[in-house]
Amino acid sequence: RFQAWLEGRICAKADLAWWFTDGALAAARSRHPSLGEHGIVVLPGAEPPVTRSEYVRGEVLRLGHFGSLSSTRSLAPLLQGLASVLVRRPALRERIRLEVYGSALDPESARLRKSLGLEAVVVCHGRLERDPATGQSGRERVVERMQKLDVLVLAHGALQDCSEYIPSKLYEYFWARRPILAVTHQNAQLDQLV
Repeated sequence: RFQAWLEGRICAKADLAWWFTDGALAAARSRHPSLGEHGIVVLPGAEPPVTRSEYVRGEVLRLGHFGSLSSTRSLAPLLQGLASVLVRRPALRERIRLEVYGSALDPESARLRKSLGLEAVVVCHGRLERDPATGQSGRERVVERMQKLDVLVLAHGALQDCSEYIPSKLYEYFWARRPILAVTHQNAQLDQLV
C-alpha cells in the first residue's frame, strides 16, 4: 500500500518521473492519470565488460542461460521445444548443449529435464565463483562464458507484470555480442529489443 501511495504522490507532484519500460509507464499512467506527460522511459543499460573473449565456433551448439530461475521464470518452454526437435532428429542429441549458470533449474524444468531424458543435454553449472588458479573473479568468468557461447537464452517470465519490466540480464547479453533466444511474455518493447 505504501508503494501505491508513493507512486500516486510522485505522479501527482513530480515535474518529471521515469520508468524503465514503456509498459511500466503505461501502467502508471492508467493508475494515475494526473501523471500526464510528466512521465518518460529511460532504458537503463549496463556497463561494458572489462574483459573481452573471442568467440570460436565449435562442433557442439552451446546455448547458455545466466541468472535466476523460478516457477514464474522457467526454461520449461525451451526444454519442451528442444525435446521435440530431438525426437525428430535424434542425432542432434550429441550436438546441442544447454548450459545453465547462476542457479539451479526451476522445479518444472528439473522435472522436464528428467522426464524428457535431457540430463546429458541440459548441463547445470551453478554459480561461477572466483577461480584461484587464474585469479579471475566470478563476474569475469561469467562475462567470458557469455562471450564464448553460441546463443544466449533469456527467460523472461510468465506473470502479468512481465509487460512492465525488461530483465537486466538482457543488457549484459547485448555486451556479449552473441545471438539471443528469448522466451518472452506480453512485452512488445522487449521483443523489439531482442
